[in-house]
Amino acid sequence: MSITKIIKGRYAGGFRVRIQPKDITTGKQISLPSKVVGTFLEAKNLKERCGLNLKKIVLYLIVKVV
Repeated sequence: MSITKIIKGRYAGGFRVRIQPKDITTGKQISLPSKVVGTFLEAKNLKERCGLNLKKIVLYLIVKVV
């Protein structure tokens, strides 16, 4: 997961949040689209929310398989 400041273009001055979780069964990275927000604080909150959502999904899949 990363947060980068956007320097040029349409969203200049904003922050891009990118997460790349790994698939449990294959070990490969899952590509998800990045999201753009206005402030660093919003970016941190979005990163935390995305991380929590992924953990919930992973736990759901593990429980469902078992």
